[in-house]
Amino acid sequence: MMEKRDRQSASRVRERTLRSERRAIRVEGWAVAAHLLPFVSLAIIGPLFVWLIKRDEDDYVEGHAREALNFQLSMLIYGLVSALLIIVLIGILLLLAVGVFAFVMAILAAIKAANREPYEYPLTMRMVKQRQTSEPL
Repeated sequence: MMEKRDRQSASRVRERTLRSERRAIRVEGWAVAAHLLPFVSLAIIGPLFVWLIKRDEDDYVEGHAREALNFQLSMLIYGLVSALLIIVLIGILLLLAVGVFAFVMAILAAIKAANREPYEYPLTMRMVKQRQTSEPL
């Protein structure tokens, strides 16, 4: 009788552990997607989509999606400035540098997200701010 109860208890613990691991994998997947979607869509569309869908569900995903969105917006601005500077020839090198920098940083951020580590992109203008939660009085 005692053995049966122990087995049932162990079974419930395993089931809860599996559920929490599955949820963690889904959360990590969304966070990684926020960083990698710019490679398959317009730069800001992927992170914006993840941020809008998941910002109220999970703080971890919201943070990574917001950071990716801010980074892609910054890279868009840097790219436009570089494109304007093509007139004086330095823009070609700057545009290439911005592209390589954006590619490498997005890969690094995706690796950090997969390892459940926070990540802040360098050279990023923080235009999309973290939402303040108001506490009732």
